[in-house]
Amino acid sequence: LRLCGVEISAVTVAIGGARMGVGEMSRKQELLCALAGPVAGFLLFPLRHFIPRTSFCALIHSLYNLLPIYPLDGGRVLHSICPNTGFCAVIEICCLLMIGLAGLYGCVGLKLGFMPLLIAGMTIHRALAGKGLEKRLRFRYNRLRIYK
Repeated sequence: LRLCGVEISAVTVAIGGARMGVGEMSRKQELLCALAGPVAGFLLFPLRHFIPRTSFCALIHSLYNLLPIYPLDGGRVLHSICPNTGFCAVIEICCLLMIGLAGLYGCVGLKLGFMPLLIAGMTIHRALAGKGLEKRLRFRYNRLRIYK
């Protein structure tokens, strides 16, 4: 954010993740800032021989964070690339449906127990809760109005 010239007003770290209050950003700045986290996680992967668990967790977290679901980084990238919010909503709904079907297939088809369904449900819940929070407080995740 600092390299892109964006002002940071607050940082909050909680169980649900980290949130930042930042100034206005252009689409290009938001794209670069949204990709910075996953790229940093991918850069840890070559160190897998020295820090195997950390690099594996960073890889999984980066892949998860790149799902095209807002407020995840992949959703922020999608919104910064495509100004058509209707198209973004269709992509997000299709992705959430695929996650739900993958969880159901892992639970019933592959007989892996309830864990795939639980993970899919948590992912869908996080996406819907992020959208509900955005509507309720009338903010976007990268705007100063996050903290009143």
